Amino acid sequence: MVSGDTIELLKECDAGIKMGIRAIDEVMDRVDNHNLENILQNSKEKHETIEDEIKELLNSYGDSGKDPSAMAKGMSWLKTNMKMSMDESDETASDLITDGCNMGIKSLQKYLNEYESADDRAKSLAKKIIATENINWNNKSNNRTYKRRNRKIINLIKKSFEIKITLKFSKDFNENILKTGFRVIFLII
Repeated sequence: MVSGDTIELLKECDAGIKMGIRAIDEVMDRVDNHNLENILQNSKEKHETIEDEIKELLNSYGDSGKDPSAMAKGMSWLKTNMKMSMDESDETASDLITDGCNMGIKSLQKYLNEYESADDRAKSLAKKIIATENINWNNKSNNRTYKRRNRKIINLIKKSFEIKITLKFSKDFNENILKTGFRVIFLII
């Protein structure tokens, strides 16, 4: 009998790997540098291979996996599109992927600690994802790029973006919720 921790860790790996593939897809079309495009494609293929391993293991345990939350997908899309609309460069794309990898590593490490009773195969897959993220993206080598980025950050800190988001839900929700709107203030760093 498989432990609940094993299933939960695999589900978090599944959601995380899907989020990574989605993030790569969002920036891949906007990249000009062929080397970066090749790195992104290679990383996507590694993610898809790991995703297949996760699905196979989850299926063997009778579970269908987990998709990333709508909030996580929405915030990722919003951040990517806002940053890329302000500076559609390879450096911005690389920074976005690096930030995503760092968040993924942090989350998976948290889940490894939380689901400590998970079996070795599930833990191995989580560690494999972490290793893949570390190898591919955590090498910031071009100082000029990051000095230029820091100047941009200083300019962006002086500005904030106000976005009015109107929530639209299905008819099943309360009429008040259908009409609800709220404002979100983003400080892009």
